[in-house]
Order: sequence, then C-alpha cells, then structure tokens
Amino acid sequence: MRFLCSKRRLSASVTVESSLTVSLSLLALFAALGICFQNHDAAFGSAILHERLELYSHAPEDADLKTGEIPDERLGFALSEGPLRMRIRTGARSVSGTMQGGRYSDEQELKLFEPQKMMRSLTLVEELGAEMKKK
Repeated sequence: MRFLCSKRRLSASVTVESSLTVSLSLLALFAALGICFQNHDAAFGSAILHERLELYSHAPEDADLKTGEIPDERLGFALSEGPLRMRIRTGARSVSGTMQGGRYSDEQELKLFEPQKMMRSLTLVEELGAEMKKK
C-alpha cells in the first residue's frame, strides 16, 4: 500500500530531455514513412506505365487502343503523390508514355514488337542449315 501512495519526483531536466527525444524520434519516423511512400509511388507508377506500354507495343495494328491521357483504376492507390496521370503516345516505330503526379514524373519508351523480323531470321538460319546439310 505504501508503494501506491509514494510519489516519485523526477527532475525537470529528465522530463525535458525525454520530451525532446520522443519528439525527434517521432519526426524521424514520419520522415522515413514519407520517403517510403514516395519510393512506393515511383515504383508503382513506373510498373503501371511499363505494363501499359508493353500492351501497346504488342497490340495488333487493327487494335483500337486510344492514346492521350489514359485512365487506370489503379492510379488512385498512390500513397503520397496525389492523383497520378498517364499519357501514351504512339509513333511509327515506338510507343512512349509519361506518368506524372505531385513531385513524381517518369517517361519511358518501347520499340514496337515486330515478330516478322524474328521469323525472317529463323527462316534464313533454316535455309543456311539446309544448305550446309546438302554439302
């Protein structure tokens, strides 16, 4: 019972030091979380943009894929940068896109997938192999 009634008094310097320590550690924790959120958004935005560019680069010529600002339901999952915006442009030999939001921006470019080039190379190799067998 005596333990419950006793009041232990700390000196003022200990409470001031502990309040400074706790506030600095909380500040460091929130700063680290902010950096983690920014890195998450950068990786997340780059992955979505690359996936969309792959879709456009492998699409057949008669596919009806729109260009310009592209809505994507996953763009709302950005943690720190606010709403992300994706813009796709197609050229004669490549597809390029940009992703922007807050302080984050990314630009990527992919060449169009051309399977006929590979097929011509394979045909050439097969013909050379057949000629080598004849000799």
